Amino acid sequence: MIPMACLYSPMENDLPARDKAMVPVNTPFNSRSNNMTNTDTRVAERLYRHRTRRHLTQQQVADAIGVSKASVSNWEGGVKNPRMSNLEQIAELFGTSVSGLMRR
Repeated sequence: MIPMACLYSPMENDLPARDKAMVPVNTPFNSRSNNMTNTDTRVAERLYRHRTRRHLTQQQVADAIGVSKASVSNWEGGVKNPRMSNLEQIAELFGTSVSGLMRR
């Protein structure tokens, strides 16, 4: 039997080949999730990195740009992408540019 921790590991490449098929499709940062591209995943990772470096909670970011905490969580998890208007507000909040959040 496979431990539950393996089934939900975001590090799909660390799993043995026989277990990769068991990784849920919607696991954050999973290369197979929701047809997310590498750029989308990088945006999610950058949002998380900017927020944690500033010691902000998801709720604080959500309040600052006028969205729900669930939205911020979905963006950071790679489940959904923020709209351009939200990206502009996020970039301003973190003192960067939209292209800086999206760069390769």
